[in-house]
Amino acid sequence: MSVTVYRRSIATLYGPGFWGHRTACGKILRRNTIGVANRTLPCGTQVQIYYRGRVITVPVIDRGPYAHGANWDLTMATGRAIGALTTVVIGAAAVPAATTSSTQAPTTSAPAAQ
Repeated sequence: MSVTVYRRSIATLYGPGFWGHRTACGKILRRNTIGVANRTLPCGTQVQIYYRGRVITVPVIDRGPYAHGANWDLTMATGRAIGALTTVVIGAAAVPAATTSSTQAPTTSAPAAQ
């Protein structure tokens, strides 16, 4: 059994002004691009983002954020997938490389029934 420990972090959103431009990791940012920006993790690192009972696993695709004291910058599509529509406090954890695959698609899970 494994337990994921999420680090509490501030996350901002980015997208519209950057759509069509290449990210620092070489990806062209589109409206539906799933990913995050982080100043220190290597490009391609898989990260689990937790917000209000939802979890999504996404790759680092860019550098940043550089404002509002945030540690993460979510693409607009990532924010929509977890219901974060503004600057929010999230839980974040890098996924160990041994548990990811280069063909793994981002996954989301709905909140558990209460």
